[in-house]
Amino acid sequence: MLILLETRNRILEEAISSAISADKKPSVDIKICDFDGAQYWLRSIKASAEGSYDILLLSLSLPTYHHLTALPIDRVLKDTYGDLVVDPEPGSDVCLRMDLGNIAPSHTSDLVQAVSRLREVVAGSPFSIYFTSLSQNMQLKQQPFKFALHHDCIAYLLPKHDRVTCAFALTVKERSDAVISSVFLAEFAEARRKVPSGPMVQFSTTPPKEVLDAFPADTSLCNVGYMMFAILPNHVDSPAKIDAASTIFSGFRTYVQYHIKCSKAYFHSRMRAKVVSLLKVLNRAKVDHFDDGKEKKKKTFSGRTFEQKT
Repeated sequence: MLILLETRNRILEEAISSAISADKKPSVDIKICDFDGAQYWLRSIKASAEGSYDILLLSLSLPTYHHLTALPIDRVLKDTYGDLVVDPEPGSDVCLRMDLGNIAPSHTSDLVQAVSRLREVVAGSPFSIYFTSLSQNMQLKQQPFKFALHHDCIAYLLPKHDRVTCAFALTVKERSDAVISSVFLAEFAEARRKVPSGPMVQFSTTPPKEVLDAFPADTSLCNVGYMMFAILPNHVDSPAKIDAASTIFSGFRTYVQYHIKCSKAYFHSRMRAKVVSLLKVLNRAKVDHFDDGKEKKKKTFSGRTFEQKT
């Protein structure tokens, strides 16, 4: 069974909730790792020298962030987090500042969930920008865009007159993982036939024509292949659909990696079960030596009798 991984960071969510709900605001200094090499740094500071730790700072460092700066990422962050966005600290790419004393209890849950999705919002911002343009029939104003979701996954956004094509070039280290990935993605594309209303899906081991037309000098080599999704206007005709699609595509590489590991674990369990089954067959084939307690007589080659008493 295929699953979509939870996008928000559960550790970050619990840490922020605890800091907000505490009567006496504690000193917080936590570093958290997330998918795609992302790192969070959550810490609290005092608003004044004699005050309490009412200010919570959340910094995000994303290895592939520099690929995204060609797009208006700041606009997406402002639309999502408003005045919480501040200048990033040294060594980080994005920073949010929360004044714990000014958070209304009725908004606490929504705020915590939104902040715990910071990596997802940043990584999914290119998709959000292009899908929003598609929903407004302005996609042709966007240029084809190429960026790295991870060092082993290159994403392409290719706007056309009636769609936006999303392509992913996937690479894995192990040859066995590459074989499993190719089979998994080919079956994934085939399964699309059961979802007529979904986007068109295509898997190819060679660079698709759409990618080569937009990036003729592209030298990205991948040992798995290219996965393509054709997003039509009806797939992103509401803000909720745009957000859902951006979330799914920003986590596509993690989704594939997770199911590769699940497939390998399944194969290993099947192999172990088969070995146990074969050992049972071998054990049943063993000849049991009959011992009736009587004297055993053997004859030599010359015909003499050799007796051995037990």
